[in-house]
Amino acid sequence: TGPIRADDELEARDLAAAFEDAVDRLPPRCREAYTLYREEGKSYAEIADLMGTSERTVETQLARANRVLRRELAEWVQ
Repeated sequence: TGPIRADDELEARDLAAAFEDAVDRLPPRCREAYTLYREEGKSYAEIADLMGTSERTVETQLARANRVLRRELAEWVQ
């Protein structure tokens, strides 16, 4: 691999900003479950306990978040 080009760095920053914006636009419970799982490394059981819900609901919320994020970030994934 060669040196990182300026346009690659700019594209990476743009993608990171688009990702952050997409996460911010998730419905509140979806965003909470997603953040606890992806950013804080919590298990489904821990998230369910923190959110006062079932593990199945956590699983549903995370699946929904992933669907929305894939759709929102489709232009970045080629």
